[in-house]
Amino acid sequence: MNDPDLQELCKGVYTLQAISPTQPLWQLLLQVGLGAVSAIGGGYAAVIARLRLEKKQEIEYIKTGIIDELHEFCTIIDKMVETQSTTNIIPPTYFNDLTANREAFDRNRERLFLIDDAPLRKAIVSFYKKIETEAAKARDTVGTLAPGANETAAVIRTFNAIKTEAQTLENQIRAYKFKTLGFI
Repeated sequence: MNDPDLQELCKGVYTLQAISPTQPLWQLLLQVGLGAVSAIGGGYAAVIARLRLEKKQEIEYIKTGIIDELHEFCTIIDKMVETQSTTNIIPPTYFNDLTANREAFDRNRERLFLIDDAPLRKAIVSFYKKIETEAAKARDTVGTLAPGANETAAVIRTFNAIKTEAQTLENQIRAYKFKTLGFI
């Protein structure tokens, strides 16, 4: 390659030699094998990382929806207590609102298993069952023509306790963290 025209033509062109005449075959196979293992391992790690990220995002989505609903339960109960304290009646629409306010729970009920804290999952499900049951009972109580002061006070006490339970559950859900260890 002493020809200056050929040197100018090949300037900046590099060749990749896969096999060196001085390199033994076992070294070449080892390099190729290590490269393949590294590529497969890196691809596997990337897939696992993506799956874990998707799972974490889905758990955050579920948590946010349920936390928003719990907060809304507390707001409805506050309005109900305020209405009762100023008018001495509890309109049944509050109980309808409480039972209707469960879209996030209903939408994500099948995916609650992603929250791997079994007592927390159980607390969420039992809270929603409790709100449904107590709202139906209270609707029947205040739906009578003349509910007594004792019945109305009992309903208010029950729903204040439910509000406290909702706030506690909200704090537990906020405190729940997706575990980073494990297969997926």
